[in-house]
Amino acid sequence: MEEPIREETSTQAPPAPDPLVNLLRNVWWAGLGLVVLAGEQGGKLMKTAVEKGRATEPAVREELRKANEAAGARLKQLSESVGRGAGRLEKLVDERISKTLASITAPLEEQLAALNRRMEELGAKLDELRSQRAQ
Repeated sequence: MEEPIREETSTQAPPAPDPLVNLLRNVWWAGLGLVVLAGEQGGKLMKTAVEKGRATEPAVREELRKANEAAGARLKQLSESVGRGAGRLEKLVDERISKTLASITAPLEEQLAALNRRMEELGAKLDELRSQRAQ
């Protein structure tokens, strides 16, 4: 069984308080005091914060509106710039395709002209052979 805690009765003076204990006790009391003050002053602080926020809101809204307009204008500039760049790119691609087609079709046109000449020659010979047979 546990022994009950005995109170010592002594005629000696209690020991001097430790400075660290005093410091910790003061910190504890300060913390408790801050909690009480926050409770007492919280309503006033909230009311003041709401008033300041209400008074500041129009200026903040105006700044946001200006920032939004500036961002929209910048976005429009970028869009137009990209559009101009795309137009130039499209023109370059069209020119390149035209040159490539020209380089491919030029020999084909020459070959077709040569084939046409050859067919005309063959047609003429065929006509000549038919006329010789008919005689």
